[in-house]
Amino acid sequence: MVSVALAAVPEYLLIDPRDGVCLRLREPLLAARDWRLKADFAFGDRIDLLCCPGTPLDTSRFPAYR
Repeated sequence: MVSVALAAVPEYLLIDPRDGVCLRLREPLLAARDWRLKADFAFGDRIDLLCCPGTPLDTSRFPAYR
């Protein structure tokens, strides 16, 4: 994730089907090699993304590994 932050990607979404969770990272901090905003979501949540304003990503149909 550090390389993505260093590339100045404005937003990054990690999806973990094993635990049924998502991690949204926003606003890379280049000097710190980290992200300013981090938010956790569970499958079933709706996630607002910068690329699609006004159209949240519905994660209710994401399959979780069992």
